[in-house]
Amino acid sequence: MILIGLGILCERHEDIELYQISSGFRDVRTFSIANDNKKLDIVCSNTVEENLILHGASIQSFNQCDTNSLVDISVMWNICCNGIDKRESSLPYLWNKVTSMLLNLNNESINLENTNSIVVKSDDYKNLLQSGTDGILFDNYMKYFVRMGFLELKTKNNHTYITFKNSQIKNCLTTAGMILELKIYLLCCDLVHSLGGDCLTGVTIDWDGDDDFGATKKYLSDWKDPNSTIDTINEIDILVNWRLTSYFISCKNGRFNSEELYKLSSVCNKFSGGYGKKIIVTTDSIFSLGEARNTLLQRAVDMEIFIIEDIHNKTDEEIKKELRVVMELPKNKSKRKFK
Repeated sequence: MILIGLGILCERHEDIELYQISSGFRDVRTFSIANDNKKLDIVCSNTVEENLILHGASIQSFNQCDTNSLVDISVMWNICCNGIDKRESSLPYLWNKVTSMLLNLNNESINLENTNSIVVKSDDYKNLLQSGTDGILFDNYMKYFVRMGFLELKTKNNHTYITFKNSQIKNCLTTAGMILELKIYLLCCDLVHSLGGDCLTGVTIDWDGDDDFGATKKYLSDWKDPNSTIDTINEIDILVNWRLTSYFISCKNGRFNSEELYKLSSVCNKFSGGYGKKIIVTTDSIFSLGEARNTLLQRAVDMEIFIIEDIHNKTDEEIKKELRVVMELPKNKSKRKFK
């Protein structure tokens, strides 16, 4: 497509000279043009949104990472990886258990000014703490979260109020995989932003994009309401674009199966012209996948999906090194200016 466009440009403007086209297996990477004795080096690059638009889709929503919470994210990631007691085993599993217990608390329907709060009946909360080993685990983690300043616990009028420091911490402590997603997102940003790339997290893709260019046939969720059209959407944990290559990254902080491979593969192939890269980042795959691990890993290889395992046991630099290799990124910062 780029070569066709460059050919049209040169045909219509005889004073423009095209030379030094650098291409790779997946794309035209750079080209140079000259006009009025001035040379212009251009690096081909799309943002995440531009790539989706080119493939007929649009971004319905994406998550914003609060850069003021980077220290808190680092501390929470350390808890996920190392626990609050180094004698613990299967540490990401314990993080998942505690965050799931927080999520499943029976939140009372009380109007609160602070939307970062959860309110439960005090008796229900006390019963949870007394529910055997799980209750002890939950109590220990909650006390640790209080000491770290992530949340406050107060009892009033037979209710226990759990107030989180901010919305991002609330999401991390009530969604098991959110901390892994944010960690990998920040590392990807560190890798590609200096190269002129783009990175988004928690991206919800609307398959047929803008209504004006949508599917020719639309079904309704309510046949009485002509405006109740149904959008086909998918959420991708992390979307990265560097130059003209798209990277679809799925983060798994617990169990998953082959269905996740097919889901990632179909979305990537649909919105990258078949040239995108599919990556799954996991913690503790031996524990979470069990006997199915080798079968799933082999299927991933056959589907050209890269799996980076055991992230919780690796340093930031080790993770970035693996991502850089899989994404085929240069080691040094690019000195080119991206257009």
